[in-house]
Amino acid sequence: MLIYDINERHILVSKKLAQLIEPLSHQVKVYDQHLVALYDVISSLQNFLPHKSYYAVCKKGTSTAESLASLWLRNSNQVQFKQDQQGWVEYIETLHAETNFVVWASENEVTGEIIVDKALAEEIHQRLSKKRVFSVQITHQIDSINHTSPFSVVVLRPSVFKDESTFVFLAEKFKAVLPLAVFQNYQNERMEKLVDELGAKLKTAKIETSHSIIKIEDALREHQFLYFERFVETTPRLADRLVLSFSNLQGHQLAQNLGLSSSQFIAPSAYPFWIVENWKNWWVEAQSEIFLRGLLVIHDSALISSEHFTANLLSVSKKIMQDSSWVAN
Repeated sequence: MLIYDINERHILVSKKLAQLIEPLSHQVKVYDQHLVALYDVISSLQNFLPHKSYYAVCKKGTSTAESLASLWLRNSNQVQFKQDQQGWVEYIETLHAETNFVVWASENEVTGEIIVDKALAEEIHQRLSKKRVFSVQITHQIDSINHTSPFSVVVLRPSVFKDESTFVFLAEKFKAVLPLAVFQNYQNERMEKLVDELGAKLKTAKIETSHSIIKIEDALREHQFLYFERFVETTPRLADRLVLSFSNLQGHQLAQNLGLSSSQFIAPSAYPFWIVENWKNWWVEAQSEIFLRGLLVIHDSALISSEHFTANLLSVSKKIMQDSSWVAN
């Protein structure tokens, strides 16, 4: 019987969610999957503003925009890609007058590295709004919805570790209909969970790096296992993960030997090559096969006892390297 009142349920949950974030955003929608969310937003803008046939994408940091850009290119749309060496002000000023939207990410979805800080994000939204171009930001940070730009759209992705909903925050100038939003899962128990989920995110908007991660990073620094010291300068990043990089062992093998569950780690070496091969299009470091093979990103839920974890990590990694060495012990 749920199919007969699905629209009413959608309206009810949208109102409840909007009440939580008032006055931070004009309206909020929720989706079961982030790719569906972004596809729905972009498709609605394409249909709502068909005369604006120029699209813009900054692929850096997100596989989501990369996957949709390929669809636009197949349809012969004019896609304006931001180059790595381009500054944001320069890029925005070079956009075609009939640009519909710009899709961009503020973090690297795997490492959590913050690519666009909050001040720059606000400037991007403001500059694009002045041009009447929709600014579609993909982020994992709940406090990114605190903006005042009338043409901004914020797609709040769930953590790559967790199976959570995607929330889409729409500013006042977004008038397009989102046809797929109404077909999401809005059963009674699901609605209550969504409201609680967003409420919890709002309460924990500002999260500092946990003491467990700090202690582990200090202990591992001399072993040169830390991604943020080997490949990029120490930079602001999401606080929910430990990012390790090895040159002589496989990240997935290490995760298995550490006894981590699938929801506690990301290891590119666990995926077929045709999946990670495209990562180089939105992440410079991913051009190296050796880098991807040795990358291991661990969620902070696996770091309950930092001393035990650090000792176990050093012991297990040492054993893997010894077992795979050609040199006899």
